[in-house]
Amino acid sequence: MALGATGGKVAGLIVGQGLRLTAVGLIIGILAAVLASRLLTNLLWEIEPADPLTLVAVAIVALITATAAAYLPARRAPRIDPAQLVRETGV
Repeated sequence: MALGATGGKVAGLIVGQGLRLTAVGLIIGILAAVLASRLLTNLLWEIEPADPLTLVAVAIVALITATAAAYLPARRAPRIDPAQLVRETGV
Protein backbone atom coordinates (compact mmCIF):
# COMPACT_ATOMS: atom_id res chain seq x y z
CA MET A 1 0.00 0.00 0.00
CA ALA A 2 2.98 2.27 0.56
CA LEU A 3 3.76 1.94 -3.14
CA GLY A 4 0.20 2.63 -4.32
CA ALA A 5 -1.61 -0.68 -4.10
CA THR A 6 -5.27 -0.54 -3.15
CA GLY A 7 -6.72 -2.39 -0.18
CA GLY A 8 -8.45 -4.82 -2.53
CA LYS A 9 -5.19 -5.63 -4.31
CA VAL A 10 -3.44 -6.31 -1.01
CA ALA A 11 -6.27 -8.55 0.19
CA GLY A 12 -6.35 -10.36 -3.15
CA LEU A 13 -2.61 -10.95 -2.98
CA ILE A 14 -2.87 -12.50 0.47
CA VAL A 15 -5.81 -14.75 -0.43
CA GLY A 16 -4.14 -15.69 -3.74
CA GLN A 17 -0.93 -16.75 -2.01
CA GLY A 18 -2.86 -18.85 0.47
CA LEU A 19 -4.91 -20.57 -2.21
CA ARG A 20 -1.85 -21.18 -4.40
CA LEU A 21 -0.16 -22.97 -1.52
CA THR A 22 -3.35 -24.94 -0.89
CA ALA A 23 -3.58 -25.99 -4.53
CA VAL A 24 -0.02 -27.31 -4.50
CA GLY A 25 -0.72 -29.19 -1.27
CA LEU A 26 -3.93 -30.67 -2.69
CA ILE A 27 -2.20 -31.88 -5.84
CA ILE A 28 0.60 -33.51 -3.86
CA GLY A 29 -1.85 -34.94 -1.32
CA ILE A 30 -4.23 -36.38 -3.90
CA LEU A 31 -1.36 -38.00 -5.79
CA ALA A 32 -0.01 -39.47 -2.56
CA ALA A 33 -3.48 -40.71 -1.58
CA VAL A 34 -3.99 -42.41 -4.94
CA LEU A 35 -0.57 -44.07 -4.75
CA ALA A 36 -1.11 -45.16 -1.15
CA SER A 37 -4.57 -46.53 -1.94
CA ARG A 38 -3.08 -48.64 -4.73
CA LEU A 39 -0.65 -50.13 -2.23
CA LEU A 40 -3.40 -50.75 0.33
CA THR A 41 -6.05 -52.10 -2.06
CA ASN A 42 -6.38 -55.39 -0.19
CA LEU A 43 -7.28 -53.51 3.03
CA LEU A 44 -10.16 -51.57 1.46
CA TRP A 45 -13.68 -53.01 1.54
CA GLU A 46 -16.48 -51.74 -0.68
CA ILE A 47 -14.42 -48.72 -1.76
CA GLU A 48 -12.51 -48.15 -4.96
CA PRO A 49 -8.79 -47.52 -4.47
CA ALA A 50 -9.13 -43.97 -5.85
CA ASP A 51 -12.72 -43.07 -5.00
CA PRO A 52 -13.36 -39.85 -6.97
CA LEU A 53 -16.23 -38.70 -4.76
CA THR A 54 -14.06 -38.87 -1.65
CA LEU A 55 -11.13 -37.11 -3.33
CA VAL A 56 -13.37 -34.29 -4.61
CA ALA A 57 -15.12 -33.91 -1.24
CA VAL A 58 -11.80 -33.65 0.59
CA ALA A 59 -10.49 -31.13 -1.94
CA ILE A 60 -13.61 -28.96 -1.59
CA VAL A 61 -13.44 -28.98 2.21
CA ALA A 62 -9.74 -28.12 2.10
CA LEU A 63 -10.34 -25.23 -0.33
CA ILE A 64 -13.18 -23.81 1.78
CA THR A 65 -11.06 -24.04 4.92
CA ALA A 66 -8.04 -22.45 3.23
CA THR A 67 -10.16 -19.65 1.80
CA ALA A 68 -11.56 -18.84 5.24
CA ALA A 69 -8.09 -19.04 6.78
CA ALA A 70 -6.64 -16.65 4.19
CA TYR A 71 -9.63 -14.29 4.11
CA LEU A 72 -9.49 -13.29 7.77
CA PRO A 73 -5.91 -11.91 7.68
CA ALA A 74 -6.58 -10.45 4.22
CA ARG A 75 -9.44 -8.40 5.67
CA ARG A 76 -7.14 -6.91 8.30
CA ALA A 77 -4.12 -6.26 6.06
CA PRO A 78 -5.44 -3.15 4.24
CA ARG A 79 -6.14 -1.45 7.58
CA ILE A 80 -2.49 -1.57 8.65
CA ASP A 81 -0.61 1.72 8.35
CA PRO A 82 2.37 1.08 6.00
CA ALA A 83 4.60 3.61 7.76
CA GLN A 84 3.99 2.02 11.16
CA LEU A 85 4.63 -1.45 9.73
CA VAL A 86 7.97 -0.34 8.26
CA ARG A 87 8.99 1.24 11.58
CA GLU A 88 8.08 -1.89 13.57
CA THR A 89 9.73 -4.41 11.27
CA GLY A 90 12.80 -2.35 10.45
CA VAL A 91 12.56 -3.09 6.74
